[in-house]
Amino acid sequence: MAKRVVGIAFWTVCAAMALPLACSAAEDGGGVAGGDGGATAAGGKGGGSAATGSGASGGGGGLNIDAGTGDGALSDANACQAVTQKAEPVPLDMYIMLDKSGSMQGSKWSSTVSAITAFANDSQSAGIGVGLDFFPDNPECAASTYSNPSVPIAVLPGNAGSVVGALGSVSPYGGTPTLPAMQGALSYAQTHAVKNPNHVVVIVLATDGQPNDCSSSVGGVSSIAQQGANGSPKVLTFVIGVGSALSNLNQIAQAGGTGNAFIVDTGGNVGQQFIDALNKIRGAALACEYLIPTPEGGTIDPEKVNVTFTPDGGQPEQWPKYANQAACPASGNGWYYDNDQSPTKILLCPSTCSMVKNTKGQVDVLFGCATQKPS
Repeated sequence: MAKRVVGIAFWTVCAAMALPLACSAAEDGGGVAGGDGGATAAGGKGGGSAATGSGASGGGGGLNIDAGTGDGALSDANACQAVTQKAEPVPLDMYIMLDKSGSMQGSKWSSTVSAITAFANDSQSAGIGVGLDFFPDNPECAASTYSNPSVPIAVLPGNAGSVVGALGSVSPYGGTPTLPAMQGALSYAQTHAVKNPNHVVVIVLATDGQPNDCSSSVGGVSSIAQQGANGSPKVLTFVIGVGSALSNLNQIAQAGGTGNAFIVDTGGNVGQQFIDALNKIRGAALACEYLIPTPEGGTIDPEKVNVTFTPDGGQPEQWPKYANQAACPASGNGWYYDNDQSPTKILLCPSTCSMVKNTKGQVDVLFGCATQKPS
């Protein structure tokens, strides 16, 4: 995957803003303030300490969010006498469901624990919410076992100690009851997403084997992942497979809306491959949803918002707005609101999201000019 550096500049008309700023598109922008509202952790199983997060979305995975000068924006920005408004990336929350079956014993387990520990303590993860649970657990086949996390989702770095402590408190044993583990994970993640409607909430399923216990199968687990991807609120499922001959795990990731699984080759550096996968997940999850901030001197007219993308070394392209995801084109670029009547987020169409994840460039959001619609 190509390294992505995505800059986001929010613009608004000077006349509507009543700001003590010069009406100039060359106004320098500062760094981005993060999104408010990290989750508050209630005490979970496994002795994780409660933690309250109020941080913003963290950077990661090559994603660099800046409120810039607007270089490369379309000429209508100058015609509207735009000024720069800082952007707020959508906060990200990860619920890691980690396989601790007997086959994970040895270097696979120690390397995986080291990788998650490093990720939790990485400064690039600051502001991201992370929660953790393990499977199997008792009662092994009950979905409710896995909807009560060992470490509830809360913001890093504050929650890092609880994550690391939980990792050190368990040892691998037993089988691979992936179906109830995913059912419980989705239940918890969706409940968390309802309580945090402006967050992106994802499940990270990390396993070294095919689902086998408690009537588990790849097809059954894929069905649960698909429920999350198609649900409201939407919860995507990323998959990390530790070992060889795990290509069937791609089916789970595809059903969960995230493409292929990340496969960690046990013949190489397991820990580094695992943390690389987590970093890619962090970047991918942050690429396609943006909060709409409240201007300092006025309100936003949702009919006067435009989105452009400028690839490195290329020319800016303005994308049309669609009514919703279902109206997005199968190919080509575009965007839509989370709610046309009361929008809070700008969402990229699926094909556009895929392109942005793999293309180095800059996304700009322009306020003040009539929204471009599909031709």
